[in-house]
Amino acid sequence: MKIEKNNINPPTASQLGGASEIEITVELSVEEMKPYLEEASQKMSKDIKVEGFRPGHVPYSILKQQVDEMKMLVKNVKSTLE
Repeated sequence: MKIEKNNINPPTASQLGGASEIEITVELSVEEMKPYLEEASQKMSKDIKVEGFRPGHVPYSILKQQVDEMKMLVKNVKSTLE
């Protein structure tokens, strides 16, 4: 995992204690993302009906065929950041 922090709007001396802005960039390998992707797909599978599978028990490979993979990745990122 690689994490970078960039101060976008650091406070001046007169603003100390005030709000500042930072940008955080996180890079994860596929292996680091895998548990989060599986968790996100399990959560999504509870809301999607796939014939032959109980809600919440749809395998990732089948779910990927039924749902846009980008939606799964977005849900994965949200889950990871929480």
